[in-house]
Amino acid sequence: MGADVATFELLRSSLYQQVDSTLEQSHQLVEASITRESSTVAPPSLPGGRKPPCPSFDGDPVDTEGLTPGTVIEIRSAEGKTVYQCHTTELENAKQEYPTLPSTITGFHKSSVGKDEPTTYFTAEAPNGHEYRIRASVLQDGPVAGGQLIVGVPLAGTLSILGTLRSLELAVTGIAVVVVLGLGFWLVRVGLHPLRDVERTADAIAAGQLTERVPGDQSRTEVGRVARALNVLLERIEGAFAQRDRTEADLRASEERMGQFV
Repeated sequence: MGADVATFELLRSSLYQQVDSTLEQSHQLVEASITRESSTVAPPSLPGGRKPPCPSFDGDPVDTEGLTPGTVIEIRSAEGKTVYQCHTTELENAKQEYPTLPSTITGFHKSSVGKDEPTTYFTAEAPNGHEYRIRASVLQDGPVAGGQLIVGVPLAGTLSILGTLRSLELAVTGIAVVVVLGLGFWLVRVGLHPLRDVERTADAIAAGQLTERVPGDQSRTEVGRVARALNVLLERIEGAFAQRDRTEADLRASEERMGQFV
């Protein structure tokens, strides 16, 4: 069970690190376009004349190329007011619910990559129960300098993998428990077999068969030592009964001689 928990946590940590790395890379184009650092001057053309998944921000197109389907983008001003929101759908015309984000995001720390901007990662849940991995960073430049850029991706694939692993671990653990219980029951029965021999020997002795002995007295186990002790006791009991029989026979012979003498 401990190994299952450790394996699950290790995989969970690894998958979340991969998602965080994806967010770290994907937010760069978005941030470059909203801070006017990108050379893009027009929305990218999409097949079939479809519109870009996100509207323009402050007159400039938001670069969403390469973003994971279902990505959410939110921009907040330095005062904490939401000034832009976009939710790219996984499928065209698909209805999705926006994750519930905290009104105040805290826990920022300096990023070790990129612009060394204050960044934080956390998990948020949408009203329909779907979870998102969120990356929030403090913008250093652009029209909302001092504000926050929030980019999130759905965790459906990651949670599906973890759910599959959890089900597999439960199944394997259940099978292992059944096997261990069955093996333990068999070992107990094998271990108690010498005691059943002791029981049969005791019944035979109680029926008058004093020559019976407990088998397995050569074994070096606990049961073997008990068997040796019982056999020694049985030999002494048999010797005592034999001595009693001889004494009784001598007494009868003496009485017969006395009778003949009288």
